Amino acid sequence: MHKNPRIGSYEYYERLYEVEEKHWWYIGIHEVAARILNSHYRGMKNLSILDARCGTGFTLTWLERYTLPKQAVGIDLSWHAFQFCRRREQRLLSQASVMELSFKNGLFDLVVCKAVIQHLPRKG
Repeated sequence: MHKNPRIGSYEYYERLYEVEEKHWWYIGIHEVAARILNSHYRGMKNLSILDARCGTGFTLTWLERYTLPKQAVGIDLSWHAFQFCRRREQRLLSQASVMELSFKNGLFDLVVCKAVIQHLPRKG
């Protein structure tokens, strides 16, 4: 029986890193995102982007098509994620929570927060 790794663990990010580039869900979500982003930002290359809960850096790397080289910033709560981001040559990383962003208002042109809502704490 296959046991799911604990969210935020090294094993969790390792598993994501192994499947993200070929799994149908990740491919599909990027196709949908591209349609949305291209309708607003086609041809733009100078956006400042925050990937809130960047995980392994797969989406962060994908978003760079809309930025000058290395202008996308990634945050994640788990420092394990950054080990995989660095494999994708991502360096603009910060350990932070999507629930308590400390960036100045207006700093980013675009904030992306993909596949996060199901991991947020529930009230009640």
